Amino acid sequence: MRQFFNFISDKPTKTDKKDAKAISMCVEFNRDKIETLSSQQKYQVRYLVREKETLAHQIAKTKTEIRTILCLVFLR
Repeated sequence: MRQFFNFISDKPTKTDKKDAKAISMCVEFNRDKIETLSSQQKYQVRYLVREKETLAHQIAKTKTEIRTILCLVFLR
């Protein structure tokens, strides 16, 4: 997806609006591939996307906790 975004975007900044546009363009560009997926494959893709999002949130939370601990230990 990142390569597709870099291909269609002339600026390196990312926003939710640009992300949504890139996703919709990617889906439209790959519509024939998406339509040939079985319902089981679509379910698996949804599951993997949700897992990725969950992991990303957990990583962000862990980073915040680490920063908090470091601040408490070294800034006293």
